Amino acid sequence: MDIGILTTRNHRYHPNRRFIEAALRMGHRPLLIDPWKCQLVVGHNGGTMMYRGKGFPHLDVVLPRIGATIEDYEMAVVKQLELMAIPLVNGFDSIAKSRDKFSCLQILASYGIRVPRSIVVTDCRNLVKLMWDLNGPPVIVKLLRGRQGTGVTLAESLQAVEFVLNNLSGFGDAALLQEFVEESRGRDVRALVVGGEVKASMVRQSRGEDFRSNIHLKGVGAGIDLSEEYRDVAVKSAKALGLDIAGVDMLESRDGPMVLEVNYSPGFRELEKVARMDIAESILNYAVNMVKGEQS
Repeated sequence: MDIGILTTRNHRYHPNRRFIEAALRMGHRPLLIDPWKCQLVVGHNGGTMMYRGKGFPHLDVVLPRIGATIEDYEMAVVKQLELMAIPLVNGFDSIAKSRDKFSCLQILASYGIRVPRSIVVTDCRNLVKLMWDLNGPPVIVKLLRGRQGTGVTLAESLQAVEFVLNNLSGFGDAALLQEFVEESRGRDVRALVVGGEVKASMVRQSRGEDFRSNIHLKGVGAGIDLSEEYRDVAVKSAKALGLDIAGVDMLESRDGPMVLEVNYSPGFRELEKVARMDIAESILNYAVNMVKGEQS
């Protein structure tokens, strides 16, 4: 099969490299597609897309791999791929639901999934009341579309929240205030869901005093055998967002699993290592079988 990987990164980027290696080993033809080199064309007869000024290449399936910072034009490329009837492993609607942290939490909460109490703020008015509503301080302050732990701060006081919000003003019109789950400081659980099944999982632990456990911020991962409760929450979260592939991050709260966020394009360097499995091949197997199922 011709397998497209929609990405702004080159072949040396770890997930891209692993997908290319796995696809070639499985006898498929991988192709990296940069959305910014796609030219969208629409008219009264419908729409199409060119690539690098030429006809769009034949693709049997596409894996969107841009991440939470995916921009509107990149989303338009995803939509056009759908309109061209090219199967996507995570389509337009599911990406739209998961790309924004608060929208994602809204949907999860509507399905009865436990999430941290969160408030979107657009200015510094009524901060005292908002912080009390979140049982703070301390509280977490986040960018709505940060990734890999960036744009996330633990604010220990009202003054700290005001300072962070004022400094985040250049990143957008709103930020996310979130309750701080003390018992999960510096630790969370990542579950990789593929086709409605948890394929791999790990616990991530920060180094030192950092409250964030992200691997990109020097956190460390260790394989973990998830309980049925955590597996069910991870699968239910992916299903609520319509995601074929999802990295579900959960906090170990006193009341059980609490979903922190869901990533439609999760990295898996550390997870492959600690789970001792070929995650790239697992995802590609799902993509290939999905296409075969649609064709049968």
